[in-house]
Amino acid sequence: MLGPGLAALPTQGFLEEYQMTTQIRNRSRSTLFAVLSFPFVALWNLLSLIVQLVGRLLAVSIGLVLLIAGALVSLTIVGAIIGVPLFIVGLLLVLRGIF
Repeated sequence: MLGPGLAALPTQGFLEEYQMTTQIRNRSRSTLFAVLSFPFVALWNLLSLIVQLVGRLLAVSIGLVLLIAGALVSLTIVGAIIGVPLFIVGLLLVLRGIF
């Protein structure tokens, strides 16, 4: 004993407290990841739904059209606000149609 209630080795209570702290930290990290990844997961699920409804070939075709339209709109600086997301959605639609 090092003193009243103090031991040289960690006690079971200390170990349980450490494990609870680790679980809370891991839970908050997984919650943060879920919140931050939600827009990407939702977009991917929407693209999956489109591919299921219209078929792979048409999905790739629509994706290529969106890719080209996004690139053309992005040529102007003001149009980049609309063009870049359009390009990204087209790219994801092509990738989802292929894979």
